[in-house]
Amino acid sequence: VYKRQGQPSPYLPEIWPGNYCQSAVCDVINTGDLVTITSGTESGIDFALETGFTISGNITVGGAPVDGANVCVHLTTGEWTGACGGSGGGFYTTTALPAGGDYVAYAITDGLSYQYQLWSGKDCPSNQCDFGLGDPIQLGDLGNGNGGNAVGIDFALSTLPTISGTVFIDDGSAVSPVTGEVQIAVFRQPFDFVTGTDVGPDGTWSVNLEPGEYLIGAAPLTPGTYQQYVGEFTDGTRAAFNSEGGLWTLGVLSLPFTPINILGDTTDVDITLEQGVIIEGTLGDENNPGTLLADGVVTANTPGFERELSYAFVRPDGSFTVAAFPAEEFKLFHSGFRVGYGREIGGSVKCLRDGPGGCDAAVAAAPTIT
Repeated sequence: VYKRQGQPSPYLPEIWPGNYCQSAVCDVINTGDLVTITSGTESGIDFALETGFTISGNITVGGAPVDGANVCVHLTTGEWTGACGGSGGGFYTTTALPAGGDYVAYAITDGLSYQYQLWSGKDCPSNQCDFGLGDPIQLGDLGNGNGGNAVGIDFALSTLPTISGTVFIDDGSAVSPVTGEVQIAVFRQPFDFVTGTDVGPDGTWSVNLEPGEYLIGAAPLTPGTYQQYVGEFTDGTRAAFNSEGGLWTLGVLSLPFTPINILGDTTDVDITLEQGVIIEGTLGDENNPGTLLADGVVTANTPGFERELSYAFVRPDGSFTVAAFPAEEFKLFHSGFRVGYGREIGGSVKCLRDGPGGCDAAVAAAPTIT
């Protein structure tokens, strides 16, 4: 039995019968005493909570208060203490912590256009904070007239550059903005995902990024209105690039992408999608006609399997949509997850094992689709 922290609380979390529990790593089973209840009510399971100490301060940008940011506390070793506090009107107070001097506070700005920041005043590159670089905060007998609490732990956040643009489609007769159902994804090379956002109903989008080089692409949702349009990056590279259920999929990774260099606010980062081809079908059990499988992956590959063009996960109803890539010759490859089912190329040719050369004969024998 244990008492958890409130938001905020002047008391420390505790496991019965009186052990301090660092809430982020609270080992209730091994640290607390077992309470056995055979019937009725077990009384005397009492808590005498100890008063802890808090960290508080203001969060601002350009002197104006920031709502929606949070401040959490780690140890200088990087271990999270479990103590956090949200900003209301730009002011925050963390939940309680024991006395000590190895605490590092940092501002979390998810969903806001500001960088994470360590106290005091150290921005975290890529929102990855090195807690060894933070200034240690003392809690306990400080003789500061604040009851051992740390006050005035303020954050003046840095605003990230805004990058914006519009996504268009070219249907062969006209170019017009998309009306949604497309997402923007941002990567660092080679393909490390950074962030993403939905394109608005007028085709516009914007994200906030720290200065650096990025690959920015438009990904049609699958299934969706634009699933037959080929994903494209800002340098004009067309690639099998789509989002199904919020999961990014990438093909044609061997193509030479040219990153965009972000130095500050950047507008008119526009992308025009062109029509391609999609492959739809179902994944079934050949020994039980009519039985569809609810898991697996289907990929479209160049005829010699030099590169993958696109792939899709099989949906719970057994269907799949491999979308979308420029029209060309390809071969389909199914790689199953379910035990008892093998791999297959081209809908009929078995591939029995993994490893170099393991599917060479199957690749050669499988039909090419145009």
